[in-house]
Amino acid sequence: MMGKNRKQFYFGGSYVPLGLDKHVPMSEWEGGMCEMRRLGINAFRAFVSWNRIERIEGKCDFTELDYAMELAEKYVLHVVLNVGGMFNNIQGFRPPPWLSYACHCRHRIDDPLKAHIHEGADLMLCADDPVLQEKAYAFIEKAVLRYRGSPALEGWSIWNEPHGDPCYCECTLKAFRAWLQAKYGTLDALNERWGTVFPIDFPSWDDVCPSVDMSPYAHADPCMKLDFLNFLEDSFIEKFNRISALVRRFDPDHTTTFNLQGIHGHDMDRFQVTNPGISAYIEELAVNPRRVNLWLNMYLRSARTGRDGQDKIRILETDSGPRPTGKRPGCQKLASVRDWTFVAHGADMILSWIHRTRITGGHALQASMTRWDGSTPPRLETAGARGQTILRHQERLLGASPFSGRCGVLHDMKMYRYATVERWHGSFNFTTNSHDGAFMLMQDAGYAPEFMNDSMVLDGRFRRFPALILPFMPYMTRSLASALRDYVWNGGILIAEALFGVKDENMEQFWRKTPGCGLDEVFGFRCADMMYFDPVKDKILLGAGEIIPAEYFRECIEPSEGAAVLGRFPDGSPAVVSHCWGKGRTLFLAALATSRYDYENTALRTLIASFLENSGVLPLFKIRSEQNAGALGVYLATKDGKTADIAYLINYAEEPISFALFPDAGILPEKASFTDILTGKQYDDFAEITLEDRQCAVLFADRKDTAPV
Repeated sequence: MMGKNRKQFYFGGSYVPLGLDKHVPMSEWEGGMCEMRRLGINAFRAFVSWNRIERIEGKCDFTELDYAMELAEKYVLHVVLNVGGMFNNIQGFRPPPWLSYACHCRHRIDDPLKAHIHEGADLMLCADDPVLQEKAYAFIEKAVLRYRGSPALEGWSIWNEPHGDPCYCECTLKAFRAWLQAKYGTLDALNERWGTVFPIDFPSWDDVCPSVDMSPYAHADPCMKLDFLNFLEDSFIEKFNRISALVRRFDPDHTTTFNLQGIHGHDMDRFQVTNPGISAYIEELAVNPRRVNLWLNMYLRSARTGRDGQDKIRILETDSGPRPTGKRPGCQKLASVRDWTFVAHGADMILSWIHRTRITGGHALQASMTRWDGSTPPRLETAGARGQTILRHQERLLGASPFSGRCGVLHDMKMYRYATVERWHGSFNFTTNSHDGAFMLMQDAGYAPEFMNDSMVLDGRFRRFPALILPFMPYMTRSLASALRDYVWNGGILIAEALFGVKDENMEQFWRKTPGCGLDEVFGFRCADMMYFDPVKDKILLGAGEIIPAEYFRECIEPSEGAAVLGRFPDGSPAVVSHCWGKGRTLFLAALATSRYDYENTALRTLIASFLENSGVLPLFKIRSEQNAGALGVYLATKDGKTADIAYLINYAEEPISFALFPDAGILPEKASFTDILTGKQYDDFAEITLEDRQCAVLFADRKDTAPV
């Protein structure tokens, strides 16, 4: 089956049938697929829409989907079927209306004050309703059994841009109470934990309800809010994985994927699929090449969290044609650098949104690869040529994987829920900005960073990184701290910044020793107070006079004996402290610095890189440029995990960039030159490279004793 072919690249877009709004009539479909084949496009995504197929309970009409699969087989196109959820529904964009009118399924209550309001025709039913779940899973099973034998089927998408919304109906409250009972065991334990602000004293489990901020004076215990957010995440993930397991049970031979939208929503490795996927839109960022660089790296590295280097990821949605209302011009140069960045990060599928525009809805007239009448414009010819280039070299491209990162960046999604409860997630957005800044700091320094989450720390997978950076991490658990202590003691390198380890998992302050859980002796300091860091007046001063920008938090730290002070605040108090503990080393910045990082911030990058190199952790590569190289992407791929087989050099800016690249000598093949498959230019070294505006160079290693590429 096509899904078994792991050396196949898939290039195309979403086509027909669609999941919402009106798509083009069936009479247009064959001509469209014939043209796809001519262009070299070999894949598309279609939607299995329950509310359109089973409009009368028990009577399914698969006519449209059957025809699409027949045409795909005829024109040798590979199809990904979105068989599960869309957005916040467990199957399709909306459930069939008969679930409300005949089965009386619960309507979602996203606000207790609106409990009496009916949505009318736009049905939003609760995903925790057992009747809805039973019938939705039965329909998914029916669809999988129907199409699992189709020669056109490449795989299944479990959920389109998934997220779980809060609901306060009785179905969800019942599930929440069961979750709380499993966590706390007894009602007394729950009342004690939730009763820190004022006594709670629920008399029975049936009285337990989540906190709702219905007035500016609401002041519930933070754990009451945190528990509900964690429950919603666990409940949503459980539904996702139940659909995934159902699909795999009835069709173990095809791939499973999904497309997560955004990068800071969920722990990617909790989704049980063969190939993680994302929606990755960047054109609205096109005016700022640094932001394009940032977001592409964020999207792709977050998708790889917890995955082996050889695992492939999938792009199920990305920009296609112009979208004037979204200020997206449909720039083909930008599309080229975007797609090659996808390939560099290990993608085996790129599908745009959308191949041909819908007839109704917000995307009508725009966001289309084709013209309105289905004919082929230059942008589609260009995209088809790019896809043909990828397919022509697919064996070599798919045979190499991104090098393992030499630094891990903790990107634990629970931090976002903590920040939401603490109201630190609004305009200041410490968590997001620090994660983004820390990642790009290490990327610019050449360490090919990878995201990791707390589960990777707890199960030991994080130990493959010689160094870790923990951006803005106020909350600490004993199990996490124990793993970090052991890591440093046995030779690991750990970098952190304010605020760090000041509260436990219940958001209670470590008031005796901070950082808590024994991390004070690991980092070689104690903190007993905090001041405001004015980003205009205050600064971190290094020994050679360099200045590191920072913001908001300034921890008042007392270094322990043996700790080295590497930087100070203007009043002379310690701002940067390094410490040796066991076989490892630590570095701490007493203000929030990563959230202010940009490429021009050379002082922070130099400090971190020097500390790591002095600790024996070398970068994968270094860049030297007289220009602002913040819009430059460098990605190295390997076949054997040791030597570089492909170098992707990408300029995201609209002006040329000249630079020299110095890879770690240990990863360069002996007696090898590199040939750019896009231009044919050969490189014996990387000492002088110039990339024109939004140019890509895809360099294949070519040993001098073999024939050229």
